[in-house]
Amino acid sequence: MDEITSYYALLAAFAFLSVVIFVTLLFFPAPYGRFARKGFGPILSDRFAWVIMELPAPTLMAYWFWTGKNHSIVETVFFLAFELHYVLRTFVYPFAVRRSGKKTPLGVAVMGFAFNCVNSYLIGRYLFHLAPENSADIFFTPHFIAGAILFVAGMAINWHSDILLSRFAKQAQGEYQIPKGGLFMLVTKANYFGECLEWLGFAIMTWALPALVFALWTFANLAPRALHIHRYYLANFKDYPRNRKALIPFLF
Repeated sequence: MDEITSYYALLAAFAFLSVVIFVTLLFFPAPYGRFARKGFGPILSDRFAWVIMELPAPTLMAYWFWTGKNHSIVETVFFLAFELHYVLRTFVYPFAVRRSGKKTPLGVAVMGFAFNCVNSYLIGRYLFHLAPENSADIFFTPHFIAGAILFVAGMAINWHSDILLSRFAKQAQGEYQIPKGGLFMLVTKANYFGECLEWLGFAIMTWALPALVFALWTFANLAPRALHIHRYYLANFKDYPRNRKALIPFLF
């Protein structure tokens, strides 16, 4: 089996697995944070676990970019957009945003590490090695403009929401509070909504199948958790706004 065949077989399996994960997480919340439970290995510091999980994304994507044949201004923009998110997520977010002393099992960190290894390979190998090189004309196409707007808007929502959550965590001193402000007025997990929007925008901007699969994975991972957290707030806070949705404003 040549690499192209094995690549697309892996991509198809990865896409199918996202559906399996989505269905599984609807019934069994991922075992970290407020849903942490035994059976997934030793408990790690949340900051340390986060760095472990995210580290393959910026480092491996840099490898695929520098070893690739596609280095036009377009591919450079794709690379920098991906790196902007993950450099901040890996080296800034865990230390800048208060996490309320949450703990993460080693098993969860290992699964996150493995996911980012595969995802970085699928996206990086395609964009910088396998796909035809793009010309600068793509910057004026509707899909690039729309995707870039969604990506930037999603990143802004994601970070603004995380900053608000960090403030709530500081005020609550480890206790859960009802999030307020920003898009939290419409959804329980505004930060998750921002991240889903971000990677949907990246998929549209790059017009690349592996990026679309990543957007699907993002939703499959975050949507069930948003639903579980939404139900947690409804069950534990009598004054929780009943008009809020879990993840997508006015819809879900």
